[in-house]
Amino acid sequence: MIVVKIMGGLGNQMFQYALGRCMSLKNDQKLILDRSPYLRSFRRRYSLKFFQIEASTSYKFGLNFFKENLFYCLEKNFFNFEKSILDNTNCYLDGFWQNENYFIDIKETLKKDFTLKDKYYQKLINKKYLEQIQNQQSVSIHVRRGDCVKNKKVSKIYKSCSLDYFSNAIEKINSYVKNAKFFCFSDDLNWCKNKMKSKNITFIENTKDYEEMVLMSNCKHNIISNSTFSWWAAWLNNYKEKIIICPKKWRYDDLNTKSLIPLDWIKI
Repeated sequence: MIVVKIMGGLGNQMFQYALGRCMSLKNDQKLILDRSPYLRSFRRRYSLKFFQIEASTSYKFGLNFFKENLFYCLEKNFFNFEKSILDNTNCYLDGFWQNENYFIDIKETLKKDFTLKDKYYQKLINKKYLEQIQNQQSVSIHVRRGDCVKNKKVSKIYKSCSLDYFSNAIEKINSYVKNAKFFCFSDDLNWCKNKMKSKNITFIENTKDYEEMVLMSNCKHNIISNSTFSWWAAWLNNYKEKIIICPKKWRYDDLNTKSLIPLDWIKI
């Protein structure tokens, strides 16, 4: 049995699930997602339920339920790949596991797992954004502000990307891509509308987090923030000639995040 503690926003949830899914397949183990952290969280919600994931879920577990029968595996080296973890069985995984080496071998499986369930996909189609994105040289721009601006503790580590970063990223894309059409996703669209004046930008409104994930991943190219949310959208992007622009500086502390960014992404 592989039990994964699920916590944080959708991007973090996807990293946690991805490791658990890989371990369950590699070791022929049942996968259970421990959703109990969301009993105490009002800022975040469990969003994996909108996708076609392969796992059992429950709010009733928690570490105390399992600790007598399972090996407790706490992440100690954030962003670093600890290969030996993949061989564990009957364990409880507690961490963020933000390194694609944990699940790169099952990339195609994860792309299927992170497909929206049919009823949610139909609702997304009705919003018309998907058709626009699929029929143009679309580029997603993800602007993470929210807690990066309002929460002092978070903002010391994750600073919101500057307007200069996005301007330079747009310029870089335009140097590679003809007739690029930009689609902006953000938790602070008012800021984006006030700062990004180009007529070539569509601001995506009235969408859920899981819908935005699918829309961004369907864009031909991606400009991401220092956010696991847009990281996953770029990683799931199937366009063979995709160009991914990401910030050179991911965190503003002593942790080394070099291994987080795939080698073919462009850092600016």
